[in-house]
Amino acid sequence: MARHLLVARSRHALNSGGSLRAVVAAVAALIGSLLTVGVTASPASADPFTYSGISAGYHAACAVTTEGTALCWGWNRSGALATENRDEKVLSPSRVVLPGRARFSSIEAGEYATTCGIDTDGGVWCWGEHHLGSYFTPTSTHPVRVELPAGTRATRLSNGGSIACAVSAHNELWCWGDVLDLGNGSTEATRTPELVPLPDGSPVADVQVGPASACALTTAGAVWCWGTNDDGEIGIGYRTAKVVLPARVTLPPGTVASAVTVGLDRACALSDGGRAWCWGDNYEGALGDGTYTDSSSPVAVVTPGNERLARIDTAWYHTCAISVSGTTWCWGRGGFGELGSGTTLGGRTFRSPVVPAGTVFTTLSAGLATTCAIDTTGRVWCWTGSDWGVAGTGDATKSLFPRLIAQIGSPTVAGTAVERVGAERATVRVLVNPNGAPTAWSVEVSTDPSFVPSTVVSSSTPVTSGWTSVPVSLSLGGLAPRTRHWVRVTAVNTFGTTVGEPREFVTLGSEPLPGLLTVESVSGTSATVRVSVDPGLLHTTVSLEWSASADFADPKSLRVAPVGADEGTVDRTGVITALSPRTRHWVRVIATNRLGTVTGPATAFETVGDAPVVTGVTVTPAVDSVEVSATVDTGSLDSVVSASIAAADTPSRVLETRTVDLGAGSRDRASFVFTGLSPASEYLVSVTASNALGASTHPAGPVTTRGAVPSPGLPETGEPGTDNVLVTVPVDPGGIATRVVLQVSTDPGFRDGVTEHYLGTVTGDVTVRRTHLVKGLAPRTTYNVRAKATNMLGAAVGPASTFRTATPVGVLVNEDGEETSDPAVVLTVTAPRGTDMLRVANSSSMDGARVLPLAGTVNWTLDGADSPRATRTVWVQFLSADGRVLLTSSDSIVLAGPDGDVPADDGDETAPELSTARITGASASGAGSTARGPRATVAGRDLRSGIVRVEFRAAGRTVVHRISASTRLNSSFAVPARKGVWVRLVDAAGNASRWAKVRGS
Repeated sequence: MARHLLVARSRHALNSGGSLRAVVAAVAALIGSLLTVGVTASPASADPFTYSGISAGYHAACAVTTEGTALCWGWNRSGALATENRDEKVLSPSRVVLPGRARFSSIEAGEYATTCGIDTDGGVWCWGEHHLGSYFTPTSTHPVRVELPAGTRATRLSNGGSIACAVSAHNELWCWGDVLDLGNGSTEATRTPELVPLPDGSPVADVQVGPASACALTTAGAVWCWGTNDDGEIGIGYRTAKVVLPARVTLPPGTVASAVTVGLDRACALSDGGRAWCWGDNYEGALGDGTYTDSSSPVAVVTPGNERLARIDTAWYHTCAISVSGTTWCWGRGGFGELGSGTTLGGRTFRSPVVPAGTVFTTLSAGLATTCAIDTTGRVWCWTGSDWGVAGTGDATKSLFPRLIAQIGSPTVAGTAVERVGAERATVRVLVNPNGAPTAWSVEVSTDPSFVPSTVVSSSTPVTSGWTSVPVSLSLGGLAPRTRHWVRVTAVNTFGTTVGEPREFVTLGSEPLPGLLTVESVSGTSATVRVSVDPGLLHTTVSLEWSASADFADPKSLRVAPVGADEGTVDRTGVITALSPRTRHWVRVIATNRLGTVTGPATAFETVGDAPVVTGVTVTPAVDSVEVSATVDTGSLDSVVSASIAAADTPSRVLETRTVDLGAGSRDRASFVFTGLSPASEYLVSVTASNALGASTHPAGPVTTRGAVPSPGLPETGEPGTDNVLVTVPVDPGGIATRVVLQVSTDPGFRDGVTEHYLGTVTGDVTVRRTHLVKGLAPRTTYNVRAKATNMLGAAVGPASTFRTATPVGVLVNEDGEETSDPAVVLTVTAPRGTDMLRVANSSSMDGARVLPLAGTVNWTLDGADSPRATRTVWVQFLSADGRVLLTSSDSIVLAGPDGDVPADDGDETAPELSTARITGASASGAGSTARGPRATVAGRDLRSGIVRVEFRAAGRTVVHRISASTRLNSSFAVPARKGVWVRLVDAAGNASRWAKVRGS
């Protein structure tokens, strides 16, 4: 049962992943780390690696190069391969690096997720998920040194599914891993190596460990095995569950074994005469005896033609061998292409892998669904049914035929060429083959063929991994001009360094060559110089040198723009300054590069110049400033222009001077602004220009600043409301900042009751309009409004406008009278918009209401008085055309009773004071009325809120005259009778004076 479970599990592993089984131990002398020592196949190129050892196992494979580099590829479960490539599937051989750059002598892939190897000093290293041989490191993605006893040097190594074993230089056998598989009968778990002595004490020459069992080969050629024996794989003639101590395999008498190999439930031995025997599970004929029968005792391998064998290796489900003549055979299961015949056929038939003619294998290793071999040229071939990249070809495809693994190795450098040679630079082109690993490359350049000293320029772009020569180039700069150079290319990848063949070249270059020099745009103090320069293929600095003497005594110089190495012959221009006017000068060019300095011939020229002339002075005044502008002929010299201003009454005292510099142009314009001046004031202005040859002054004459006293205009009023009106005031500020105040009063003379509103500050040369909403006015009152404007030159009051505030919407009884003795009253009606009819009543319940047409006044009768003084209220509803009530309003009046016309005395100390009242005639006209009839002149005062109403009573009738609020009154009014007339005054607060009898005149 155990065997069948193991087989089932192993078959399932073909689809889920695993690690390699070590088959062949390769022993070779290897060189140092390629990352530290530059290894080249020749001065110009390096070939891909050749290999001395190969190990195929559980979905992975490992190999050792002849230079001691270890490579693995395939399934990299959790980084268990410890390669530089950390992908889960490592498709191309990837390097495994030992600490301290140690080199490998052999490597064993193992039967699951553990890999082990031996370094060239005999040290053993393991990495992965199990049996690492270290007490404190049970798992690792980097090689861990196996803790063998001090001084123990390993010569042979085998790595199985649960244990690994090593043979020391003293032929001792050391194993570590699962306790029941160690072979020394131990029952305690161990992480570190334990000595496994053979029962007869024989020294051990080799050991091989499979998925569940192991075998040792003694120096005398005997074979001892232990582990699982479900299929007779221990070779003792019978089956058992487990053999925990080594048991000697019963080989034919006289057989001396030279090699042993262990697979899944199977083992084989090779005699030193080239005969092979196998025992255990004969799955699909893997024992090679021509049958499918399992055997617990060794059976002879029957090779075609009975040919002797040089190598044999058995794996999980198949076995492969190499004959002494170089023929390779595989037999057993072939369903995954592990036999290499190009088909999935398998069984007991011996089949040869299909390889190119002339290809002969020297060693091989069989793993799970995989076989790998090394040919006579040191190349590695693999064939596999696994899609975990075990073929090592750079892809994950399966292969029924042997395929060469990717040609990993040091990079190849070829075809170095030098192009685009200049004076200080050149381009190096080369073909770089990275041979499967990212490759950095650089160019070494020197002026000595021994490259001592030299400069290294590295490319910033490496050549990515692949197996094709890639053309690359690198530009060199900073070379010595007109000099012989040597270059060579060095390429480095993780596997080694290659130095290409040196190439020789000579840089170009010469001293600079100045050309024709011309002088342009000559003024009195400056000139423009233009010169052509050939840089000689080198960066060249260019300077202009000039002097007032032909021998360049006390010269001056100016550096102009340099000429680039690749620009060719170009023009350079410079402006030389600080020249003396009307003077002869000499100028020349000096050009310098790395190869020398060349001075060009001198060219003579003469500067020009005249004293300046000021013309066309204009002066533009503003309120507090003056702008001065003048045209100046500078005489082709740099000139200084100044303007001065003084008060006209003290011309000798200059208030301010302003200055500007003008260039050497023939004519230019100078402008000045003087600020902070007084408005409407007279000033004197003059302009002076001077240069190295003289000066010129132009008096501009007197100028008067602008400004005037402000002038407010007639205010404009909008449609007055009951308590407000919008007033717009035009103001001419006279060009000066002006404060504007709006005055409002009921007194036309603005003597009493004036209210002021601030409209802000205005300025400018045109009339400005300011608008203000006046609030808090009394309804049905006449007001006067005017503006007062003030600036620094004075103040002015504008003309007044008059307006009357509107009557509030609603009803008034007897013009808002306080009392009447006559029940017949007049209702003054102000209707809201949309009113069609009126509904009038003497009670809020509207009992006895009458519907009347809309009119401004309505005659109405109050309910009769039943007491000497009774208050009566009239209610009015304003109705729309569809009968809706738009507004309800009411007003009250006191109705005097039957005791006569004498009004009650309700005056107090806050009421207006009535001074005199006299009948003046029958036709005099008074304020507020033009009607003819009896009139009375009334005088009085109220210094608090002002008198707003004069009331007359006679024969039960009261007449009310409304006036604008006034603190003093002396006016004539129409009265209701010639005799028996009473009068009183009412102020804006509603206080009334005592009733007084009007006397005749």
